[in-house]
Amino acid sequence: MNNQDLNQVQKDTSMGAIVVWGIILLVAAFIVYQVAFKKDNAAILDTVTKDVFVVKTEQVQKRDLKHQLITSGNVKALEEAVLYPRINGKLQRNALKEGDRVRKDQTVSLIDRDEVGAKYEPVVVPSTLSGVVGRIYLDPGENVTTQTPVALIVNQSVLRIKVDVPERYVNEIYKGQRALLSVEAYPDKTFEAKLDIISPVVDSLSRSVAVEFKADNSKGLFFVVI
Repeated sequence: MNNQDLNQVQKDTSMGAIVVWGIILLVAAFIVYQVAFKKDNAAILDTVTKDVFVVKTEQVQKRDLKHQLITSGNVKALEEAVLYPRINGKLQRNALKEGDRVRKDQTVSLIDRDEVGAKYEPVVVPSTLSGVVGRIYLDPGENVTTQTPVALIVNQSVLRIKVDVPERYVNEIYKGQRALLSVEAYPDKTFEAKLDIISPVVDSLSRSVAVEFKADNSKGLFFVVI
């Protein structure tokens, strides 16, 4: 190899080294730029107010999901009887007062016959069922006829709760179904009732079905609507 060729090889080697070092410097400059840029971005983000979310954790538990319908209804006694005298006359006296317990055939009121010049034994107005005297309508001395109500007797040992259920829920109810009853007198308590009657017809105006629940009231906790 002559001197000219040797000089050419040295020139090519020097140029290659320069290129390599140039690439290394560019890569180093790029890395320095990226690091500085990320730091600047982090500093900017640190100045932004971050939202704080409170997360409450809870242990996984197996629970029953309730599918319920909340509605209102009317509470009535299981049995009700309005008592009428068998004759025309005047009310002699009431043998019982409102709230008294009464047995079937027990005397509730006494009626004097309205016949001048004749004296008869007072005619008894008996109770037609066992229960409680819910209402006394007349005071002694008032005139009565066979169409005049004298007293109201209610058997409220069991209550009837009448409710209108929207038509779309009819397929989800059935006789014997359990329900929870709440009343204003006991706002913090619930009482159990069971579905007893489902009407076979749908009201054309309200698109609802009349149903009736029954609830035990042997302790006399509830008052009925008269």
